Amino acid sequence: MGKFSPLHNGHVKLLNEAKGWCKHLIIISYTNPLLGFSDTLRYTWLKHLYPDALVIVPKSEECPHNDADGNIHREFCAKLIERSTNVRPEVVFTSEDYGDGFAQFLSNYWDTYIDHCYVDDHWRFENNIPIALSATHLRENPQEWVEHTPEFVRKTRTKRLCLLGGESSGKTTLAKTLSEVTGYPWVPEYGRQLCEELGGVDNLKFEHYVQIGKKQVELEEDVLNHATEPWIICDTSPLVTRFYSMKLHGQVDPELLALSQRKYDMTFVLGMSHGWHQDGDRMSPEFSKEQELYYWRQLSLMQEDFTRVFFIDGHIHRRVDKARELLEKYNEN
Repeated sequence: MGKFSPLHNGHVKLLNEAKGWCKHLIIISYTNPLLGFSDTLRYTWLKHLYPDALVIVPKSEECPHNDADGNIHREFCAKLIERSTNVRPEVVFTSEDYGDGFAQFLSNYWDTYIDHCYVDDHWRFENNIPIALSATHLRENPQEWVEHTPEFVRKTRTKRLCLLGGESSGKTTLAKTLSEVTGYPWVPEYGRQLCEELGGVDNLKFEHYVQIGKKQVELEEDVLNHATEPWIICDTSPLVTRFYSMKLHGQVDPELLALSQRKYDMTFVLGMSHGWHQDGDRMSPEFSKEQELYYWRQLSLMQEDFTRVFFIDGHIHRRVDKARELLEKYNEN
């Protein structure tokens, strides 16, 4: 049992050791108050890594306070086990000093002997001295997540914001500005880069579009794998590439079609109230409006959760303020 806020490689070492010895593995995660990671997210981490285990994550507000007496926590865990399974533990695995007392309490509670197995979880070094990795340390030093947490945990911790909109809707301006004021990394639009390299959109061939879609996803994943912030900002999606392929070539590569179904944690569709401006490669205001309507229609057909899709328009400062408000609200939930 533990808070697992966040779940790190020291926890994984402990849980893997327990899994190797047990027929039935019970994992309990709770914390009151929450320490930056929701009950649902911690359950997702544990169940993904240990699908065969019984994972118990009660609602934070129903749990004893983190500072409550140790025996209150031990009894709470015992009752959670009683409510969730008929199996009674035979051994407790911990990397903590409280393990002996926890096992003894459960032994007395069920009037049966329960052993304690201590697992050394040294996962980092300071001056060549092994130091037990702690979740507190990682909460205070998020830059160390890349080294000390499982890939799945990192990816689910950092969410992806997608910006959609017609040409000249200001996606790149919003992406850059939002990145500057929040510190969240942003993923540039690869299609624009390739167009510039080839000398304009007219030089894009049909086979280039699937290349653009694949490269855009690759860039997203690379930023996501190294991010320590709550969000990354994606200045387009393969859905945009799909639109251009269909509009300019009358067909879409099946692989690009599949990529265009990619889901994001939040999506902003940008309006055109600031007007349309030619940059040398853009089509027309009518083309831009057609794009915007196309994205709304496809999001609907994809059965996108419209509680996570928002229309943003107006001056850049208004857009940034609204974007920050929506991202912070999402983080709180």
